[in-house]
Amino acid sequence: MVPRPAYRRTDNLALKAQGFAHLHLAHVRHSRPEWPLPPLNVQCERLIDGVARFHAFRWERPRLGGGIGELPGDEFVRRHYDGLAEAWSGFADFLDDRLSAERRRLYEGVLSSWPKMWLQRRGRFTHATDITLIHGDLHGCNILFPQSPRQDGVYLIDWENWRVSVGTDDLAYLMTLHWSRGGGNGLKSSCSGAITRIC
Repeated sequence: MVPRPAYRRTDNLALKAQGFAHLHLAHVRHSRPEWPLPPLNVQCERLIDGVARFHAFRWERPRLGGGIGELPGDEFVRRHYDGLAEAWSGFADFLDDRLSAERRRLYEGVLSSWPKMWLQRRGRFTHATDITLIHGDLHGCNILFPQSPRQDGVYLIDWENWRVSVGTDDLAYLMTLHWSRGGGNGLKSSCSGAITRIC
């Protein structure tokens, strides 16, 4: 059995009976890295373990796409791709000659590969296989690391971009943000090991 993600919850049956939802906030001592610094190596290990537990707990749940989020279809992907293309255009125009030709080719190659990637993934969403909930904006400032690791786990915050997708998307996002800044050796090895275990 997959262990539950590390969060604290209390239930009030009287509130539930009246149709109210509630959130119990616990006072825990956590910290997070200063942006744009990547997490420390030991934090990388804790982070990957915490995210893997969260993904595993929600893995292929029957309500994914039917009560919890939506399964992305062709229209969702088209809107997302159009948004990325528009953002890229504005980004490239803003940077102008400050964006190297090598970086420009890299970004354009990633953007042009999107339709092919979607075709490869479409079956997962059509049949709801190998999918889970993802955070969607996983980086150092959206992670609270415990000051007492034996007592508390890693907390993920700022869930504005959560969605149903493939678990490796969170890792890829995290790796891309921090690797491109020249550091993150611990993150590289932690993420590479996690991807190997997942795949």
